[in-house]
Amino acid sequence: MQCDVSVDCLLFEEAPPRPLVGFKEAELVEQFKLVDQMDPSARMALKRIINTLAAEKNGKEAIA
Repeated sequence: MQCDVSVDCLLFEEAPPRPLVGFKEAELVEQFKLVDQMDPSARMALKRIINTLAAEKNGKEAIA
């Protein structure tokens, strides 16, 4: 079982949260933290953009 909360975060209030797994750019981590604060229509638009980019990338890989 994998947990996304460190022991330090549970024991000490000042402990920094763990970074999101899979992101190499700190800027992306900070931007995706804001997603929960967006209204549902903005989140849906963001999901569509990500899905479109992923499908485009997968399509290009399939052709290559």
